[in-house]
Amino acid sequence: MANPEHLEILRQGVEKWNRWRLENPEVIPDLTDAGLSGANLSGANLSGADLSRATLADADLTDADLTDADLTDADLTDADLLESQHVKGLLLRVGLIVGLIGVLAFWAYYFLGDFIGKERSHSISPSPEPTGTHGITRPTPLPASPEPSIFVLPTPISYEEKEVAEARKQFGEGKIAFRPPEEMIVSKAETLEVRITHQEQADSLAEGIKGRGKAIVEPLKVSCRMKVTLTAGDAFTIVPITPSEIRLLDPQEPYSSWKWDVTPKKSGVHEIHLIAEAIAELPRLGENRFT
Repeated sequence: MANPEHLEILRQGVEKWNRWRLENPEVIPDLTDAGLSGANLSGANLSGADLSRATLADADLTDADLTDADLTDADLTDADLLESQHVKGLLLRVGLIVGLIGVLAFWAYYFLGDFIGKERSHSISPSPEPTGTHGITRPTPLPASPEPSIFVLPTPISYEEKEVAEARKQFGEGKIAFRPPEEMIVSKAETLEVRITHQEQADSLAEGIKGRGKAIVEPLKVSCRMKVTLTAGDAFTIVPITPSEIRLLDPQEPYSSWKWDVTPKKSGVHEIHLIAEAIAELPRLGENRFT
């Protein structure tokens, strides 16, 4: 059964799908048993996706990247696979196999012919050399043919991947500090704080930070605009204290701070997730966030 969230993103269009894939490279799309008959998936990044038993009849997969995609029992009846990366890869492998067979046949003929010629020369008794100035004329061996080369085409890189790679190069080295509590009391609110600095040397970053747990300071890639989000399930009530999740890192300030009031609603073992994102503006893709 396909992941409903993944299927919904794909149905919103190839552009949004490809952007989601770039922002979440670690996620393997689950499109098992998906009904995609007649879908326009031209140029879609479906590399590594699980498309087993998916219905792709009459789908437009022109220029789609199907590298390492699982197409087990998928219905590709009348699907347009022209120029798709998967088909290119198959054609390239077939071409290499045919070329390799040709190379092996050439060298087999070359060495086997030489071996047969030597066997024949040994089976015939040599004639005595004449006493005159004329000796036995032996045929001049043919020059060895140069070894054929096999060329492998490089995998093309899309302009989206190039822009993302360039954006990552612009990020600076910074640090993030927080103090997560190991235990909390039900119905009692506690203030949690996260600090981010663009300075690599920030030994005092965690001094005075809100929270009762052990202070944690870790390296972090930062941009001039950062977004920090605190999320949890229904076991907590989280109320932001700082005015916005997105903040500008002021080079004149030692750090930027985000704060929340967190109230546990029930006992047990529960998780709170902290997400820090660096925001970059890409010329063709607009605003992108890098976790």
